[in-house]
Amino acid sequence: MKHLKKALAVLLGALLVFSAAACFGGKEEGDFVDDEYLATLDGAETEVSMLYVSGMGIGAGYADELIPAVAARMTNEDVENGYNDVAQYFVTKAAYNYNVDNNDIRLRFLDWGWEDELAQRMTAAYASWNAGTRPQADVVVGEIQMLSYARQGGLVKFPQELEDWVRANMLPSSYAYLELEDDDGDGLGEIYGCAADASPQVLLWNKTILRACGVDEEIVQNGPSTWQEWLDVCEQVGSTRGYYAGGVYCGANDGGVIRAYPLVAQAGATLQDADGDPYFNSEGAERALSFIRDLSETNVSEVIVSGANEDEYHTYFYQQKTAFMTGPSYQIGIWQDTGNDIENLGWCALPTPSAESGALTNLIGAFYLAVPSWNTDKQEEAFAVIKSYFSEEVQRVIGERDFKPVNNRNVAAEDWYSEKDQYFAYEIMANDEIVYMPGWDSNQTSIWAAFQNALLQAGLYRTYGSSSIADILAEAQRTVSAYIG
Repeated sequence: MKHLKKALAVLLGALLVFSAAACFGGKEEGDFVDDEYLATLDGAETEVSMLYVSGMGIGAGYADELIPAVAARMTNEDVENGYNDVAQYFVTKAAYNYNVDNNDIRLRFLDWGWEDELAQRMTAAYASWNAGTRPQADVVVGEIQMLSYARQGGLVKFPQELEDWVRANMLPSSYAYLELEDDDGDGLGEIYGCAADASPQVLLWNKTILRACGVDEEIVQNGPSTWQEWLDVCEQVGSTRGYYAGGVYCGANDGGVIRAYPLVAQAGATLQDADGDPYFNSEGAERALSFIRDLSETNVSEVIVSGANEDEYHTYFYQQKTAFMTGPSYQIGIWQDTGNDIENLGWCALPTPSAESGALTNLIGAFYLAVPSWNTDKQEEAFAVIKSYFSEEVQRVIGERDFKPVNNRNVAAEDWYSEKDQYFAYEIMANDEIVYMPGWDSNQTSIWAAFQNALLQAGLYRTYGSSSIADILAEAQRTVSAYIG
């Protein structure tokens, strides 16, 4: 047994090193020395496990072991000029310190994957709980799927004290998606989750490509403001040999539907009828998907915006092959992490159908922190961990690293923050320009899959060019009608 325990210890150590090495290009050793305060455990802390996601954390394992392991692989250059991995390091360290010093909690991160894998793991976890076995996670993290979990009773509503604190200190857009009906008679909804650093979707463009294609310098600097202006520039880029225009990603996955939804909302559709059932073949949805197809058609290849996964779409842009990309505001930092000059990048709010249209966008990378219903023994500690990510101590680090916007209004009001690149993203969220994707109590995955398939067909203008957008949406509607009876 001793030999088995020793072997397991070696294996776990190796896995920890591998997890930490995944950050900063897998470097084994760096020259950065972090001599700033790191809290010391005394052994009396309560362990709280939360899900790890790549945009919020530095790996799977105990925070107190991950932090020095990752720091050992960082360089001074990383710390000076890096964004994504560096931000996650300092934010994780701030959360660790806060929880040890204020909550007597030791943080452990679990890797349940993302998108389909996470959905499968969550489904299995609830099934396990229903069968009498408590899953390990005390705090769960998710994106658009969280609304369905909340509606089905899979999440615990925030305690009144925390709900009041969140309303007083956090942006409404950081929790509005998971605010359900009032059930305590106070006239306010019940909050089931909140994001610490949600980011709005924006338009990004390569200034060098636009200049090479002869685009007007005002648009090079400020970006297009309307759909038609955006399409005109894409046609200009697409007609210049050697360049792709890019556009809106429309792959058949969550990344596609999240990017397309604000355009649907801008066109006046919600993808729901008056009864809350899925309704896809509306005039607004048709207009939005027609525009997405128009953008795709400005590219010589239909797969530029319709690849099997988002990574291909991102790579085209970061390798300076495409002119436009839509995505979360934190991709400003990733642009620089991939070796590109910030002076060659432009960004602005998403263009609208017309100059008179209201500015609307949605959130991407809104990692909602919530307590699952199976956590019946560590709820107080779990909510304390969630609140720690909203604290000024942690939010100030988010703001200083400038990878994502802060969601705490008090920190955003501090004079220094208005000078950061992500302040513009904070203002979009603060100005109530956010729309939220609908959710359904059952068959949500299948319903979204039907719309995702329609979106993919819109982007694949050669493969499905003989099918009108109206016909594509009508077929999607027939598919979802079978789910709702």
